[in-house]
Parts: sequence; structure tokens; C-alpha cells
Amino acid sequence: MTSPNAFVAGQADDFSTLPVGEVRLRPGERGYGRAMQGAASALGRYLVAFYDGALVPLCTLPLDPLEAQIRWREGEAAGLAARVSEGGGSGVAQRIDREALGWCHQHIDALRADLAAEQEHGIRWNSAVPHANGFYVALARLDAMKAMLGVRDPAAMAAAIGRGLDGAVRPDDGARGGMVVPGGAVQPLVEAAVLAAEEMARSYILHQHAVLDAYGDLDAPSVEGDSRERIQVLARGVHATFGSVIELAGGLTYAADLDAAIGGPEMAILDGGLAGLCEALGERKGAAEAFRASAHGYVAALARVQGAIGERRRGWLAYGEALDLRAGDDGVPDRFAALAVLAGQAEELVAMGRGVAAVLRDPAALGAWMRELSAHRIRRPPSAALSVLALTDEEFRALDDWYGQVAKFHRNVQSVGELLRSVEEAAARHLAG
Repeated sequence: MTSPNAFVAGQADDFSTLPVGEVRLRPGERGYGRAMQGAASALGRYLVAFYDGALVPLCTLPLDPLEAQIRWREGEAAGLAARVSEGGGSGVAQRIDREALGWCHQHIDALRADLAAEQEHGIRWNSAVPHANGFYVALARLDAMKAMLGVRDPAAMAAAIGRGLDGAVRPDDGARGGMVVPGGAVQPLVEAAVLAAEEMARSYILHQHAVLDAYGDLDAPSVEGDSRERIQVLARGVHATFGSVIELAGGLTYAADLDAAIGGPEMAILDGGLAGLCEALGERKGAAEAFRASAHGYVAALARVQGAIGERRRGWLAYGEALDLRAGDDGVPDRFAALAVLAGQAEELVAMGRGVAAVLRDPAALGAWMRELSAHRIRRPPSAALSVLALTDEEFRALDDWYGQVAKFHRNVQSVGELLRSVEEAAARHLAG
């Protein structure tokens, strides 16, 4: 007797029954695909804990060493400038000093540009981190479905999905027309959300600078009753809520109800804190208002991703259930519903990963930039009186770790795409209409 999960290359009799009302369904029984899609979020939330080694961490590039080296080079330039202005020494010595001074200014400009680039790279990477981890959440959902169906070989499952979709409707029966999964493409919306996260992070930094300019170091003790005490409370609350808002992306695909509003409580707290800061800042409130606008823009971008994912999930399920009705009594009433749910989750997973990877620099470009960064630092000066600088051990370790994280994420996205290519191709053929 054929195992009920054979149509997805599952192990014989190694599957989960799922509760629907007062009964428990086996794979292939009507309603199993719908129940599997609904149960995937809860089980995926459990399974993602096993990806701890793959989850993407925030990256903090140490900027203090470079800032210190810039100040050191500026001090050397100041010494040279003093000697040049005094006009002492021979003509040859003066020419050497002038050339060295010009070289110092060029080197300082290059190091400042590198400092700005490091800050920008840090903003981009850290803004993408929750979205990158959303890729692993989507992978956990697919793994949850595999576990429910008793699939141990993901490659065999991918091939089975492709074969199943290709065999769902005969090319000559005209059924392909009109059977279209609704909802827009997810990948460009993920890309837009990552870029919106970047914009929010930049505007938050400008907001922090505005508060610092107005009130100084908020970590310094306040005098009882001092207006800075209230600003401290508001600024720290905004900072904590900013972290909560940007993390919304990480759990986006966990949501059981993808039609529910996203970020409501977090944005209410953020708006309240920023309203108090705007009132306190007075004419200098522009940066706080810009940050609030960018935060709302980011949450709106997340809502568009969430809406598209929800539409695609519902669309794939409805599509598979319709195919099962067309197939009639073939002994597996829920074959195509389950296949369609799996195909839709595979599509979602690939879209989440590629959307983030498209925004991040690829490892080759990042490696080239890092080599350029090192080359700028160790540039040999024209005078023995000037110091030869270099990346510190702290910087090297941080850059090496960061490169490793970027390379690993790109590799994982590429590997998943290759594994699921047959599913993508079959889905594209099947939905072409």
C-alpha cells in the first residue's frame, strides 16, 4: 500500500496527522494542505532556534582606531604646515616638506572617505540583518512543512513538487488559463523594505546628533528637576523603540494573521516619545520629525511585504485546492493543495533571500573594498618623518567576521535557490497560463 506522503517523496508512514475540527487528517486527505500551511508558523518558530549558527548578527565596525589615526595624521600635517610657514631650512628641505604636507592632506581625505564608507556599510548591513533573518524564518516554515510530511531529502521533495505541478493539468485541456496566483512579486518589496530600513537608520542618527547638539551627553547625570532629565527618559525610550521597530522584519513571516496591522504598538510608543522630544527641541525638531516620517515609511514598506506574502499564500492554497477539484477522485484528494502550499513557501523563501542579497554588496565587491581600505591605510608616506599606518588587529578581526557573515548569507541564498530551482521552473511553467 502506498504511503499517503509518497507524492512528496516523504518517508513511508513518517508523517504528522493534523487536527481539523474533531478529526485528524493524514497527508493527501482533503484539508491537509490548508492545515499544514496554518500550522507552519508555530512549528517554524520552534525550528528556527536550530539555525542559531546561521542567523545573521549585527556588525559593529570599530571606528575609534581610524578616527585616532586621522587625528594623528592631522597632527603630523599641522607640524609640517608650521615648518613650511616658517620657511626655515634649505630649498630642498622646504620642497620635501611641501610635498609631504600635500601628501598628508590627500591621505587624510582618503581616510575620512573610508570612515564615511565604513559607517555607510555598517548602516546598510545592520538595517538588512532582521530581513536576512526573515529568510531563515521562511526556511524554518518550509522545514516545518517537510517535517509534517515526513520528508527527509529536500532535493527529492523539490523534484516531487516539480513533477507534481507539471502533471497537475494537461496542456491540452485549457485549464491553465485563468488559474493565476494573485498578489505582486515579493522580492522587489523586500528590497524596498531593506532600503527603507536604511533610510530610517540614517535619519535616526541625524536625530541623535540633533538631541546631542541641544542637550549634550544624555548619559551624564541630570540635576533633579533639570529639563535634561525628561529628555533623557524620552530619548532612551525612543532608542529602545527604534530597536523594536527595526526588528519587526525578523518575525514578519511568523504572523498567523498576515492581514493584521503591523507595528501598531511600537509606532504608538515611538510617536509619543518623538512628540515630547519635538516639543522640547523647538526650532531644532526637524531631525526628529524626519526620523518619525522615515519610521512610518519603513513600517508601511513592511506592511506591503506582509500583504504580498499573505496574498501569495492564500493564492497558492486556493490554486492547489482548485486543481484538486479538477483532478477529481484520483485517490489523493489533497495532493495539489499540499504541493501548491509547498511551492508557494519555496517561492517565498527564495524571494526573501534574493531581496536582501540584491541590496547587500556581493562578497567579491565587499572583499575588493576591504582590500582598498587596507591599501589606503598602509599607503607609504614620501617622508621618513611621517608614520606608516595600518589596520589594527581589532579592525581586521571585525572586518574579517563581517566578510564571513556576508559571504555565508549569499552562499545560503544561492544554495537554496539552486535546490529549489526545479520548483521555481515548474511553478513558472504552470502559472504562465
